[in-house]
Amino acid sequence: MGACLGGLTLLAWLSLLHWHDKPHALELHHDGVEAWQAFIALASMWSVMMLAMMLPVMLPMVVKIDQLNRAQPLSQRLSVLAFLGGYFVLWLGGAWLMAALQWQMALGLRLDPFTAWHTALTALVLLLAGAFQFTAWKKACLRQCRSTIGFLVNHWQRGWYGGWRLGLRHARHCLVCCVLEMLVMASVGVTNAW
Repeated sequence: MGACLGGLTLLAWLSLLHWHDKPHALELHHDGVEAWQAFIALASMWSVMMLAMMLPVMLPMVVKIDQLNRAQPLSQRLSVLAFLGGYFVLWLGGAWLMAALQWQMALGLRLDPFTAWHTALTALVLLLAGAFQFTAWKKACLRQCRSTIGFLVNHWQRGWYGGWRLGLRHARHCLVCCVLEMLVMASVGVTNAW
């Protein structure tokens, strides 16, 4: 399982490098590019970025769940797939919401969604993101996101449904930790993160 997720992570990073080397592939003003096609490109880029960033973060959890389930019947061992499903549903949903927000901000400010937002708005987002780093809420979510064993001891549930709920819960904590960083990425222009 770890090797498969590692390969998927590598593929996601290679895709991002490919997009970075060919920024014109994501421009919205090509002849014949419809608005919905441009939005799909933006949302796809956010989705691939989420995979590239979050697969390495969740790998220890997946490996530990897989280890805990090895002596169990097949139906229990497959709960790791349900965990992955719950985790990715929430994270990819977050990616598409970020793409929609970035798209709407671009339309409202008449900017290309792949470039930086207005300077004052970007400064506000940076200040909020910086302040959030010192809140108790951020620290509590980060503790849940980082502590594989502690999280499993406190929230473990058997079966497919248990794996699904576990994935959603873990993803929720990790998503809260990262949501303002994602807003920073959107505000500075997602392709400027390089």
